[in-house]
Amino acid sequence: MNPFFTIIIPTYNVEKLLPESLNSILEQNYNDYEVIIMDGLSKDNTAKLAQQYAKTNPKIKVFSEKDSGIYDAMNKSIARAKGAYLFFLGSDDTFYNKDVLSNIYTEIKNTNADVVYGSVCSTKYGSKYDGAFTYEKLTTKNIGHQAIFFSKSVFKEIGDFNLKYKALADWDHNIRWFFSSKIKSKYVDLIVANYAEGGFSDQYVDLVFNRDKSKILFKHGLFKLKTNKLIKIISELVNSSKLENKYLAYSFYNTVVIALKALKIIRKMLYLVKY
Repeated sequence: MNPFFTIIIPTYNVEKLLPESLNSILEQNYNDYEVIIMDGLSKDNTAKLAQQYAKTNPKIKVFSEKDSGIYDAMNKSIARAKGAYLFFLGSDDTFYNKDVLSNIYTEIKNTNADVVYGSVCSTKYGSKYDGAFTYEKLTTKNIGHQAIFFSKSVFKEIGDFNLKYKALADWDHNIRWFFSSKIKSKYVDLIVANYAEGGFSDQYVDLVFNRDKSKILFKHGLFKLKTNKLIKIISELVNSSKLENKYLAYSFYNTVVIALKALKIIRKMLYLVKY
């Protein structure tokens, strides 16, 4: 019988950090889960240590093979996962307390949501990060993947992590499911994990995602975001298209901005006439 949760941990040279992460899983009060450790051919004893845990706990499965980064490891793990809901835990992160899985299981059963997410705890974010999200909030802040539980069906619907984004593929992925009308999501007021600072995403500036971000938000948020936010996003596309000498794109985005500004004026006039 397949487990309810698959907990995925991508690893690379983290032999000193992995035990605390694994122990926080093994201490959970709810135990209908499997753990996939996807190691990227670590040069230290990470894989050996993981295998030692696997020998004493059949819930833990260890794979060690070359990958193209953390999101490639995540994608490979998605394909191997047998759980109904998937969770991605950093090798230096831990569950917040022993009740996390049991609490999330209850929320999923009560709401039948495709995605259930909470918050993470970190001194970097001033303790708790970052509560419930809105369409507008997601344009400037990302939901930490350590706070999110995904139905496996989400990946079939919107796809896996985009490997062109080396540090912020999870933000791109979050935008895709959050704005999708086919994905039902639910925020729960729980701290899911302790987020460790200094990881890859904290150190690496994802220039490719930063370049594409406005296009991604325009594509998925056109009919969801508020007019002022849309105007700001599309104005950024107008400027970038002009700088890159992409005249067709410039004309298109500029026309959309003009139309949105006109719509905003018309709405204001109608409001004044009504009142």
